[in-house]
Amino acid sequence: MEQGRRRRRYKRDRISHLPDKILHRILLRLGSVPAAARTSVLSRRWRRVWTHLPELVLCDNGQVRISSFLNAVDGALAGNSTPALRALGISMFNVLSPVPAARIARWLCFASQRVTGDIFLCLPWHPESPSQGQLVEQDLELPLCVRATAINLSIGQGSRQLQLPWTGTFGALRIQDSANEN
Repeated sequence: MEQGRRRRRYKRDRISHLPDKILHRILLRLGSVPAAARTSVLSRRWRRVWTHLPELVLCDNGQVRISSFLNAVDGALAGNSTPALRALGISMFNVLSPVPAARIARWLCFASQRVTGDIFLCLPWHPESPSQGQLVEQDLELPLCVRATAINLSIGQGSRQLQLPWTGTFGALRIQDSANEN
């Protein structure tokens, strides 16, 4: 009888009853959005906790297929419901594959609308070639990031250029670091 009571007493899920702020801190310590999203299998309560993370960090570590990583980034951005992110970090180390400019533009647009802190984008770049030997250079336009306090962009090697908006200001910007590595 004593053993039965003990078993019931410890069966309760204590972590899921913690406030969201504490759960977010736990998930942020995992270091990546995919790892945080995988916690959704723990219980119903955890299914959407990761979608409210105040920071998004996505890094491929060079070990993930490019299409899987790009889809994971798109999914994480689409699934995040936080109106104001403290930070957005996207790092890609798979240097053998190009990242389409249109996709990067969507990520920058998301950042311009949601990030109130740091934007970190580190991507390799290879010119897309519709036919062998013909290079297509695609410039990127940096949207106005009014609430971002720091922007660190590395758009890779090649001749891709980063264009700033014609009007408006980056009112909250404190640090800006833009690199176009050749």
